[in-house]
Amino acid sequence: HYKVPVAMRTNFITFFDTETSPDNEWLLAATNYGDIFAWNLKNILAVEKPTVRHWTSSTNTAVFGCYGDNAYDDDDDDDEDEDDDIDSCVHVEASTNEVAVASNQQHSLPSNKPSFVFRAYSTNHLEPIYRMTTLDSLLLVGAFDALYIYDWHTILRRLQECGSANGAATHGGTQFINIKVRHKYIAPQMEYEYGAKSGYVEINCIVGHPQRHCVYLGTGNCDIFEFDAQQLQMVQSMKAHTDYVLDLAINVDANVLLSSSNDGTLKVWNLKTASANEQNQSIVSFRQEANASCYSSYYANCCDIHENGRLIAGGFATDTLLPKSSATSNKNRICVYELNMNTCIEKIEHEQNFVAQTLKFSSARFNTMTPDSNLAMFVGYNSSELHLYQKQSQPATRINTHSKSIWSVKQSNRMAIVCGVSNYIDVVSDTTFNSITTLLCT
Repeated sequence: HYKVPVAMRTNFITFFDTETSPDNEWLLAATNYGDIFAWNLKNILAVEKPTVRHWTSSTNTAVFGCYGDNAYDDDDDDDEDEDDDIDSCVHVEASTNEVAVASNQQHSLPSNKPSFVFRAYSTNHLEPIYRMTTLDSLLLVGAFDALYIYDWHTILRRLQECGSANGAATHGGTQFINIKVRHKYIAPQMEYEYGAKSGYVEINCIVGHPQRHCVYLGTGNCDIFEFDAQQLQMVQSMKAHTDYVLDLAINVDANVLLSSSNDGTLKVWNLKTASANEQNQSIVSFRQEANASCYSSYYANCCDIHENGRLIAGGFATDTLLPKSSATSNKNRICVYELNMNTCIEKIEHEQNFVAQTLKFSSARFNTMTPDSNLAMFVGYNSSELHLYQKQSQPATRINTHSKSIWSVKQSNRMAIVCGVSNYIDVVSDTTFNSITTLLCT
């Protein structure tokens, strides 16, 4: 039973994160209401007509997919897009070197709606799910009140039981299903003076360590918890920060964990030792110092570790809005650090001072770079813009997504899956930055 009808909730959806099944067939997306929607991504990609990227010469911005509310990118003027789901769309036509021109025509919106939806909460809460990750055969869901653990085999079997093999939804909407939670872990409450304790401790971020069969949880408790996914119990806690842990990243080969926090610091942790006492000491900590005259401070919103284990990146933002023209204003920025030199080697600032809410080093290889010098990075801002930074000190390639504010960029099977404040999820090629498809939740 739901307190708010799903039809109403989809008008105000925020997708905080996505996760693909181990076989890359299904895509799950978690919302601010505790719903997890499921698309059969394999079948959608098999029948999807490829969209064509158009670059505007003045802004170097790609126009693709359903740009705006009901736009559909098409590179011809025929009528092959006829089906039962026709909307008035903006039809984009342009050659490679021309500026794209929009005209009102009737074109079909791809019917890429979710096949199923299930609830992460066993109760009637309408609370957000912040992060999801896969470890071994488990799906771990970080939510407002706990960590929920599902078995992927159970999920996939249930999806097949509730629909045909291709995951077709029931006529006229998405099918609601129930999936059993294997385990629920509640993080320790924060303890205050005189015996007072906090309420729920949210799981803000999750990263997995396959060799150890454990996950690390960044929480509102200011600590990082190591959770054994085989024994289904907490192994140890790391006294990490003085404020919320907002993001985590891990490099398993280098045995390095990176955390970012509302206290304004990036911290690097050594995971090579099994000693809790030694592991609780961070290797190094980075902070962006704010201009004291601005009466503001930085918080570290997001982070990632390069695959070489030597480079880390963090998105820093100020907690005070100041005029852009202010000479003393603290700019929101992304900082890239080299761990061997223990120094910042690159600062990236958006010309409109947008806040980086998620960033990921690209796992793809670009022809202009060697593996060691690959600094390609996806950045999602508190706007519709997804940026791809490919080289130091060079302008970003940017693309406008459907999200009013981007919360997650998840890379899977040479794709970048982008979600945020929107009913749409954009799927972009990790290597070419072209649109692959757009998923719709209604």
